[in-house]
Amino acid sequence: MIPATRRLQPFLSRILRPRFLLGLGLVAASTAALNAQAGQLDPNFAIAGRGVAGFGSSFGREQGAGGVLQPDGRVVIVGASFFSAVDSDFGILRLTTDGQLDTTLGGDGNVKVAFDLGGTLYDAAVSAAVDSLGRIVVLGVADTGNGQYNTVLARLLSHGTLDNTFGVLGRVVLSSGGLAQMGNAYEVALQSDGKILVLGAIDTGSPTLQYDCAVVRLTEDGSLDTTFAGLGFVQLDFGESGSNSFDLCPAMRLLPDGRITVAGSGYWPGANDSVLARLMPNGSLDSSLGGNGHVRFNLGTDPTGVSALDVDGSGRAVVTGVVTGNGADIAIARLLADGTFDSSFGGGSGVEYFGFDLGGGFEDSTIGVVVRPNGKILVGGSVERNGGDFDFLAMRLEENGDFDLDFGFSGFTTVFFDLGPDLRDMASTLLVRPNGDLLVAGTASRQNFIEEEVAFTQLLGNEALFEDGFESGNLSGWSSSSP
Repeated sequence: MIPATRRLQPFLSRILRPRFLLGLGLVAASTAALNAQAGQLDPNFAIAGRGVAGFGSSFGREQGAGGVLQPDGRVVIVGASFFSAVDSDFGILRLTTDGQLDTTLGGDGNVKVAFDLGGTLYDAAVSAAVDSLGRIVVLGVADTGNGQYNTVLARLLSHGTLDNTFGVLGRVVLSSGGLAQMGNAYEVALQSDGKILVLGAIDTGSPTLQYDCAVVRLTEDGSLDTTFAGLGFVQLDFGESGSNSFDLCPAMRLLPDGRITVAGSGYWPGANDSVLARLMPNGSLDSSLGGNGHVRFNLGTDPTGVSALDVDGSGRAVVTGVVTGNGADIAIARLLADGTFDSSFGGGSGVEYFGFDLGGGFEDSTIGVVVRPNGKILVGGSVERNGGDFDFLAMRLEENGDFDLDFGFSGFTTVFFDLGPDLRDMASTLLVRPNGDLLVAGTASRQNFIEEEVAFTQLLGNEALFEDGFESGNLSGWSSSSP
């Protein structure tokens, strides 16, 4: 266990977790109390700040994975909708600004997309983006048989039908050349020119179990963009060798100048590091990061690697991950644009550690991080209470890495759904509205880890209208909202 971890006493769980009833009952606390502080459930979203929905599964199993905010404030959540224990399709649902199913998508608020390439017919979406025309680009994986998967994409028109100008009948399968071995998909992002960036991992095939991070760029119609690194994709190998050695990068950010930052982990037998890489718009490595376009760094004792990334207006990368020992604690680090730790964060070390240990559980994790224009850092994830009982987690930090004591209970909030005996509510995506409200989505399990539903919650941000801008006299920091 990391000595510097900020440990929170188990008794706090009773303060943090007032018994709100979802679906069959409503919130016991008053609306006035909910509005009193940032980090409280938004009483005007879904049912008193929380909701569950699905993609229309006939098997009763729905899993939320990724999501995106549309410019008009509606929310797209994607994942998997199951027809059996193994057969599933992409599931896409859309919520209105107040958290209700948006029936303009597919007629009832959700649609499914099948690839059915072979094997178990398992198709699952993991990430989504929305373009300037309102089209929804969805990234995921599809089983091809023999334990192999392809990275696949679909594009939907705003009302939910497949866009036939994309790929073949609205679908793209990345299966040419080395991309045939790209069975891990993580994130999709859209450039301002309509080109599509995909982050995943390629199985190099030799030695056994060796992976490289991969960034792919497609043209607007779904074809490989060969102006990107000559092939349309870049493989990133951070120096591991031998079997059971691999690089996995689950996080990507597209910078305003067109450069691409990715973060993840480099594993090899007996050790692992976190990694950060930056590409130029043409796919070449950006040598201003670490001298060769990437850096390796260590988050602490027994790190499991980076799970989320954001880049602030100064080019500093904020990454989140987990360090293990007696359970798992959250690690958050900030690196300068050159790849060195930022000494203004984490008491000079560049890294902060957080252990919640609520109710006897020790497994904490993160799934998203967003740096706000005022410098504050929002983090989403999950915390374990006891014996597999998990809740959603939201944190807000000051710019230096300290808890923002004006958010939730001394800097964090937990949210539960508890739909059945499993008590397993696992977050998978963090979205932040322009006003600082946080939306965390994922999966809530009912029982046997088979009956599951898409779950989502919105927390108030209550960001100060004139923070920074007022004090400095710089009116650019002002909100257009009325005081």
